[in-house]
Amino acid sequence: MKINTNERFEGWSGFRHNTYLRIRGCKKSHTLRNFTGFRRPLHGFTLVELLVVIMIIAILIAMLLPALAAARQDALSVDCESNQRQLVIAMTMYLNVNHGIFPPAGYPVYGVQIPSGVQVQNPGVLYWGDLLAPYLGGRTPTPATSPWYDFFDASPLTSSLAVLACPSLTASQAYSTAFNGIGYNADALAPHNYGGIWQPNGRNINTVRDPSQIMVFADAQFLWPNGQLTGSNGIGAGDRIAARHMGAANFAYVDGHVAPLKPGQNGVMFGPGISWNDYYDKFPYMEPNWP
Repeated sequence: MKINTNERFEGWSGFRHNTYLRIRGCKKSHTLRNFTGFRRPLHGFTLVELLVVIMIIAILIAMLLPALAAARQDALSVDCESNQRQLVIAMTMYLNVNHGIFPPAGYPVYGVQIPSGVQVQNPGVLYWGDLLAPYLGGRTPTPATSPWYDFFDASPLTSSLAVLACPSLTASQAYSTAFNGIGYNADALAPHNYGGIWQPNGRNINTVRDPSQIMVFADAQFLWPNGQLTGSNGIGAGDRIAARHMGAANFAYVDGHVAPLKPGQNGVMFGPGISWNDYYDKFPYMEPNWP
């Protein structure tokens, strides 16, 4: 095939890549490759280019991971707020049935049949979570029909009672109504162990003068002597409010609203080193000079 060297080469798509061309006026043959302008072999990316792409992807992942982790923590905090809101509704239903009297933190249950060889230190306890269970889709354990261990380590957090737990805790940290991670403000609303005597009932809601300032529930935890951290079902001398939601804890109040607070926010004291004496007779735990 002969072509005029003074004409532009167009329409090379019809030729194979290595097709030989004999150009008028030239003694040697030329391939199409000589005239396409390509100097690099037609193959994939070089190693340097791949490394650059990988580096860019790694940088993007490093930038996105903290945002994803924060979004997950936000979602868990919202789930915890929802659980506490449902608990407040269940508490309201309990109060309506029980003439406005708050439930006790827990009280002994007698008549539980203990299996032979099992060593226990008390006859068993029903906790406030067990008493609210009928209003959450569950049921309160009874000595005649319920397993004996429901009255010692309290009831397991089955699917119907999962609302009692803070979703930020693992299953090993929140596994029963005694270690659920959402604490009841029982030391204020249902003082239960004055003088070593368990009280069957708590305070009447009519004595709460400022329901928007007194909490019913909050994120709570218990630190065992061996260093193990579990959820707690109470707020008091040995149980601490836990700022487990990005430095904040969720609080549910008597009037039904739920809000997150950080230590020191609105004058609320909680966190490491804070004891019951530090917040006794103060909002949101108690009303000053409460009768």
